[in-house]
Amino acid sequence: MATPEYEQFRKAMLREIKNGLQIESDTHRLEATNVAIDKPLNPSDLDTIKKARLRGRSFADKVNADLALIDRATGRVLDKKRVHVADIPVQTPFKTYLVDGAHYQAKNQSQLKGTAYTEMTQAGDVRSQFRTERGSNFQVLFDPESEKFRMKVKHSHVGLAPILQTLGVNEDAMQKTWGKSIASKNVVNEEIRQKEINKFAKTVFGDWKIKGKSDKELDAMVVDHFLKESVLNPEASEKTLGTPFKNVTPETLIAASNKIIGIHKGKVEPDKKDEIFFKRMRGLAETSTDFIQNALPGIQRKIQHRLTGERRVAEIVPLDAFRRPIKSVFTTTRLQGAGETTNFVDILSEDGKVTIMGEGGITDTHKVKRSAMDIHLSSLGFIDPVMTSAGTAGMTEHLAIGSTIKDGKIHAPFIDMKTGKQVTLTPEDTIGKVVAFPDGPSRDGLNKAVLDGEMVEVTKDKIDYQVPNAKFMFSSITNLIPFIQNDSGSRAIFGTGQYTQAVTLDEREAPLTQTFFSTKNGKKITFEKMIGNEASVISPVGGTVTRVSRKSITIREGGGSTHTVPLYDNMPLNQSGFLHNNPLVKTGNKVVAGQVIADSNNTKNGVLTFGRNLITAIMPWKGYFTKLGSFSAQKQPSVYRVNI
Repeated sequence: MATPEYEQFRKAMLREIKNGLQIESDTHRLEATNVAIDKPLNPSDLDTIKKARLRGRSFADKVNADLALIDRATGRVLDKKRVHVADIPVQTPFKTYLVDGAHYQAKNQSQLKGTAYTEMTQAGDVRSQFRTERGSNFQVLFDPESEKFRMKVKHSHVGLAPILQTLGVNEDAMQKTWGKSIASKNVVNEEIRQKEINKFAKTVFGDWKIKGKSDKELDAMVVDHFLKESVLNPEASEKTLGTPFKNVTPETLIAASNKIIGIHKGKVEPDKKDEIFFKRMRGLAETSTDFIQNALPGIQRKIQHRLTGERRVAEIVPLDAFRRPIKSVFTTTRLQGAGETTNFVDILSEDGKVTIMGEGGITDTHKVKRSAMDIHLSSLGFIDPVMTSAGTAGMTEHLAIGSTIKDGKIHAPFIDMKTGKQVTLTPEDTIGKVVAFPDGPSRDGLNKAVLDGEMVEVTKDKIDYQVPNAKFMFSSITNLIPFIQNDSGSRAIFGTGQYTQAVTLDEREAPLTQTFFSTKNGKKITFEKMIGNEASVISPVGGTVTRVSRKSITIREGGGSTHTVPLYDNMPLNQSGFLHNNPLVKTGNKVVAGQVIADSNNTKNGVLTFGRNLITAIMPWKGYFTKLGSFSAQKQPSVYRVNI
């Protein structure tokens, strides 16, 4: 079954391809209709995926379009044909995208929402950083000694007052807002105002765009730039500025400047822009759309040059025009990576990653502030506070179990304490709400909880929502660590890495120590069992097994219909990783729906399994013990590579 991530990615690529094929030259016009995948590949066709991997090819759907070449002067159709115009990678059953023989997985990226974030720098300066959804980012700065406001755009500084004056704010309005002293030091005469506006326009629009423009035209361009083109997020703006601004207006700039003054006077707290409710989540569909849109001008120029000379539409649109940039979404960006895929847990860990790095985010690890890498209490129940990547600690995180990303927001389960029912919330829903930890009250009857990113202790009647269970605070991989409540943070982080790096043994045993998750139908479900079921093959129906082979198991239902379940047959992943299924049933066996009918090389009877339960010894030396002092004298056969 296709995941929502893949469905959104496929729709986004089809939309961008169609838009990109609407091109005109002075004499001709190219029209594209019915842009679609005529014969979609079967994502469960493991044999085709394996062949593509071994041959260094891609597992991708062919995109076709009805193209028409039209004479603009007469409107006559010169040629039309259905043409293969692009390829879109198909998501495999283990949530990878096979491109040029390598398995890629997409990360989720968290970006700041569009609003003004007012904060204090390490040097003690206060600034308001405008992060726009669309338009130019800029900063508003205030010098307490000169009492002057400045606006920093790119590497240029201009006065804030000239911008406000151009937007229609007069001196009286500034005096009411800032007071007479500050207003008098910022308001400028018409000559200086125009010089500042010219400087701003040159920085934002460029010399070529403002050349020959009158002062009045430049003023109009600046007004449109702020009021129409600079878009903000209303939810975030209401949190930081007190009003749900949709654009950068005079009122927006005034509100930001007032907040700067308030922070300087110690009357207002700076914004905590790294809190989760200020983040917008972007998946593969959004990041790939950005990539294609950036490549679109170059694509269209190449096609436009062919419009006049060619008379056959099949020759006008080269296949590589879109296939190459779509492929580059995976092979050249930081947000999609070809990991080691050592085992199933490694694959699972990549699927839930959330990062601040990559195109559209932070591109240099040295520019990441410490506050961006810290654990934030507002992430309770949404983000795992333990699991992170060793090389980018705090920059790459993982979703907690039960958390999903939809419409740019994380959705996670909580208990509504007013009704006792489970509800799904986003970080925005928790603003102004008391969200309690799941461990209940302490001896004094107070419950530890979080309110707008701050730890509080409240009585039960003050709690709005509660995390359903301590397990819902972590990812499924962190939950594999036994006795995690007794582990130090650094040891727990180290433990999550061990699971993703484990090489499975040939003669393996299900672990005697497992971590409990829940009870279903009177049976205890562990995380090893839950993840093991994902890695194993489960019967979709009840019936009788009629055929078992290396590549599939066939089951006949009572009504006579048959179901063929595909199996991994030494499926090569990246580097030395692979997936392989071993059937647990034989021809003639009766099975029920939901039964494990085949193990993988990462499971034993449907339980996640890498090693064996060994008798270990601890070697003290002169009364001391080292954490690496345990050993086993038993040699264990391992399987880590299969030559096919």
